[in-house]
Amino acid sequence: MKNITEQFNTSFQPFKVLLLYRHDREADISQIENTPRETQIYVESYDIGRNGQPVNAHPLTIKEMTGLSEILKTSQDLKDGYLKSKGLLPANLLYVNQQTNGNAIWYTPPTQVDLYFVESLDIRSGKCGIPGMVWKANAEKLSVFAVRGKTKPNLDTLLYHAPYLNIYHNGAVCMGTVSINIGQTTSLEDFMDAWES
Repeated sequence: MKNITEQFNTSFQPFKVLLLYRHDREADISQIENTPRETQIYVESYDIGRNGQPVNAHPLTIKEMTGLSEILKTSQDLKDGYLKSKGLLPANLLYVNQQTNGNAIWYTPPTQVDLYFVESLDIRSGKCGIPGMVWKANAEKLSVFAVRGKTKPNLDTLLYHAPYLNIYHNGAVCMGTVSINIGQTTSLEDFMDAWES
């Protein structure tokens, strides 16, 4: 078991407050009707004093804007790293959506795999031939479908129920106690490997 107590003891202290002001100025009367309002934004920065109160009000400085931009850029970089390929896109990839909580759809050809069953099912574990598969997954859910033949599927390819016991009628996989660790920076290849495993 992993000790995560320290994560709960990390204390963050406020040090800066940004206050955003908005002014919607109506269009000049002499202009054409339906002219959109002009909106002006003003940002004021406050330091946080020893007593926790905002002090030293001043317009947001270029240095503060640069620091804020770096923080936001780092967040964007993490977001942009999700499901990025390590190189050329895998040949078996059918579709990828790299947005937050995006998904990928890929194909695996027919193969032989080891299937394991608990003794109470009275099904012998061992090598088994499985059909070509279409996989659809995001960071939390997996769906699989079977396809006929050995060729890469296209939009007209018929999908069939996958020949497994833990598949719902809509192709969703019941994961049981299996834990998949997909992070915000998981590469496309690692994502596909994790779900196939």
